[in-house]
Amino acid sequence: MDEVRLKIEVTPTSQDVDKLIVPELKKQLNLRVDIEKVPKGTLVRSDYKGKRFIDERGKRSGYNSFADDLSKFSFAGV
Repeated sequence: MDEVRLKIEVTPTSQDVDKLIVPELKKQLNLRVDIEKVPKGTLVRSDYKGKRFIDERGKRSGYNSFADDLSKFSFAGV
């Protein structure tokens, strides 16, 4: 199973958001997810469109890119 490492900014009231995200990503995308929670304001902001995903799986036949898979996913209600 592929794995994704995800850094998310959290506030004191959103500390448990990973309990919603992890099972949903696993169900929708069949990914194992390692979440690192960081304080709000920790992640670098940019004025231009940055690269959000780095696919380190290599080019294996039969796989869509992770970004293609994620574009079909919705965090409805999160």
